[in-house]
Amino acid sequence: MRKNQWYNLAVGIVLLSIFQPTSSTISPVKNVNEAVVEPCSIENQAFQPGEEIVYRLYYNWNFVWMTAGEVTFRVNEVGNQYQFSVLGESYKSYDWFFKVRDRYDTYVDKNTLLPTVSMKTIEEGDYRLYDKTILNQKARKANVLRGKNTRNC
Repeated sequence: MRKNQWYNLAVGIVLLSIFQPTSSTISPVKNVNEAVVEPCSIENQAFQPGEEIVYRLYYNWNFVWMTAGEVTFRVNEVGNQYQFSVLGESYKSYDWFFKVRDRYDTYVDKNTLLPTVSMKTIEEGDYRLYDKTILNQKARKANVLRGKNTRNC
């Protein structure tokens, strides 16, 4: 098992359990052959701006469980969008073994909860990745910038 899988698993489980809308209204499909669905309108009852939750992450070394880091989830209000931020960091005392500094940000429209921008900056050991995706929901297009950092995109 790769060292960063514990972190990815925790992020995935929490995202699935926290950020699922509880109710939605979906417009009908315009053309069944093309399966194009108009953006929906959602009544958000799952989260509010200002919410934050912090999880401690543990590394299992055979029978020893070591506190290795934390992941923090935040919801912010930015104009007519919500910003979902996820920050995962190994503790400084654990950095000698495997340093993690990951940040994920996603901006979504308040009315439809459809994403407009998604960014991730991953620093895990010697591995580096910067990824920014700008989504144009009306045109159904996405522009992606990817590199080891913001300068190499």
